[in-house]
Amino acid sequence: MIFWGHSLKKGKISAFKWHKDILSLAFPVPSRNIQFLKAMVLILIIAILQWWDSLLPGYAQTIDSTFNGEVIVQINGRRPFGKEKDFEFNLALKGGTVREAKDGGKFKFPTAEEYKRSREEHSGQLIKKLEERLNRSNVTSLQHLADMEYNYDLEIYQLSKQLLPKYEVPIDTTRYRDIISRQDGAVVKHLNPKSLFANHQFSYALHHLGLYYKHLVDLETLAVYPLPFPEETTCRGYGNLTWSPNGKSFVLYEKGFLLMTDLPSRKILFQKRLENNIQHVAWSLDSKSIAILNSSYRIGVAPHELLFAFAGHPVPHNNFYLELIKINSGESMQFLIVKNIIYGRGRVHWKE
Repeated sequence: MIFWGHSLKKGKISAFKWHKDILSLAFPVPSRNIQFLKAMVLILIIAILQWWDSLLPGYAQTIDSTFNGEVIVQINGRRPFGKEKDFEFNLALKGGTVREAKDGGKFKFPTAEEYKRSREEHSGQLIKKLEERLNRSNVTSLQHLADMEYNYDLEIYQLSKQLLPKYEVPIDTTRYRDIISRQDGAVVKHLNPKSLFANHQFSYALHHLGLYYKHLVDLETLAVYPLPFPEETTCRGYGNLTWSPNGKSFVLYEKGFLLMTDLPSRKILFQKRLENNIQHVAWSLDSKSIAILNSSYRIGVAPHELLFAFAGHPVPHNNFYLELIKINSGESMQFLIVKNIIYGRGRVHWKE
């Protein structure tokens, strides 16, 4: 009524002015509130898009194919506005077509303790094989390999003493051990079994020096061969090596680079660079095909994710793809498995 009285004094009474004054009194909407409202609407639209994108499943393409069998893709992560969970996709390659990837089943990724236990079991089995096959005629090459790694660790230790004298870290001597032959008592001194990653048949093993695989060990003769990897090869680490079921080939992968080598010829069958990051690689049971699980990456743009990004911790959103490759023919195909998994990690298996 104050606004109406103000209008009466000026002699400008009108129904339009009266309604306008009452609405202004009841619902004040200054310009800054309009800007705030626009921002809230934009945030709401982004949230809806995030939620809608999370509802769109990834489907395998229906495409003619000569691949057979069944592939299981397992992914850990969460969808937008959801909790962390484990996803499992069953991908049937039957009847010449690739069927829809269906989410189902329950699994758990191995814990750090289970992974450590697996490494210990592998090292124990490898030590037994070395003790059985070691003798005075084949001890030289393996001893040379052990000396190479031990001297490498000594150099790193001396370098750390010079660069960081206040933070001296002693050499972990517990990982080295002497291997004694059961045949004639020959000894390989200060060998690190955990640097050798053998196939299931314990016929070959790859040795990594530092972070990179450098040598191949024939576990039957204990002969050591340099690996014919190109200079730019960045494959490294225990988890990025996958042996074929027949033990005659292996795949090394790192980020978007993949390399396959044939044994015992020690020749590179092929190498491939992918646009996406490789998460995991699995062999078919007949050792004639491989399945590559890779993922694309984008930064989350939800309001809270933008705050994390500005703080230097962007939230990754992953789309997961599966690529199948035949070794002999080079035939390949790739299709989408699932979209928009936050902090996603995955692995793939060729079903038995």
